[in-house]
Amino acid sequence: MTTALAAEAAHSTDPKVFKDKMNEVTKDGTKCNTFATCKKLLDDGKDIDYDGVSGPLDFQESGEPGKTTIEVFGYDKLGKLKTLSTKESSIS
Repeated sequence: MTTALAAEAAHSTDPKVFKDKMNEVTKDGTKCNTFATCKKLLDDGKDIDYDGVSGPLDFQESGEPGKTTIEVFGYDKLGKLKTLSTKESSIS
């Protein structure tokens, strides 16, 4: 998703051009979480902050995600899988 959004933001399908937009589309803009919503914002000239299904990404300068969402799972008395806790982690 971030690759497609970076290409849209750069108005180019050339990786040499859109690679510079990879970090930009994941932080410091208007929050969005689907391609259609994010593309509409880009088409309207907005800066976007794509948050994936797993949560915020906030890519760092190195191109690695700077945030992640961690879920701890367990089983209830009937053996049904359930989420015990959800934590958001930031990497500085």
